Amino acid sequence: MKHGDATFLKLQTILRHEDVGTVFDEDHPYFSILFNVLCDHPKMKEKMGNGVSGFSIAISPLRRTDRHFEVIRQDGSKVDFSFYKCCRTRSGKRQVSDSNYQMFYKGLRQIVQPVIDEFKRNAFGSEKEIICPESGKVITAETAYISHDAPVTFGNLVKEFIVLNHIDIDKIEFDCIDNDSGLIQFLDKKISDMFLSFYKERAKLRVLYWRESLRLARSNRFLVTVEKL
Repeated sequence: MKHGDATFLKLQTILRHEDVGTVFDEDHPYFSILFNVLCDHPKMKEKMGNGVSGFSIAISPLRRTDRHFEVIRQDGSKVDFSFYKCCRTRSGKRQVSDSNYQMFYKGLRQIVQPVIDEFKRNAFGSEKEIICPESGKVITAETAYISHDAPVTFGNLVKEFIVLNHIDIDKIEFDCIDNDSGLIQFLDKKISDMFLSFYKERAKLRVLYWRESLRLARSNRFLVTVEKL
């Protein structure tokens, strides 16, 4: 990310216009944007801690007009981060690499993205608009978000997959990591095949209006107990 590019301007818009306290969970459209930017932070490992479960918008206790993003870690702790410090160097290279867990998570997400895309296409079919089953709002392809129905969120599917297959994240090796495109491939191709099969069997997808997806994500944060690995 560079000053003035599309991602930089998008983050500025989010920070200015979303409400203080807004949470962007892993199934929210803004999660991947913020996570990819966080990976460029010079203190990425420190900020991520034991893993990232979401992001939120907070306000400075000293200057009530100053907004910033916070990282919500897997253990529930929070830490602020400045996306201005996440700008790439002039050469365009990332300052740091992802942690193994986050690369593992992102790699699995890329594997199943075609399944998610196909689900969305089938949901709309030949229609340009459908109705959100939760809010009753009209949804278009642009305002639709494919949600993983809680408690079987994508994050919980990843955790279940790790436990069932006794996977040691620290031993996972990656065959190709393209920082420009974000492409991640596993050296052990069996992981890709195993997760794709597991995902097709376990995932429960539905199309929601994107703001409704955010509301439900907030509610499920308090209603669903997730076993920590």
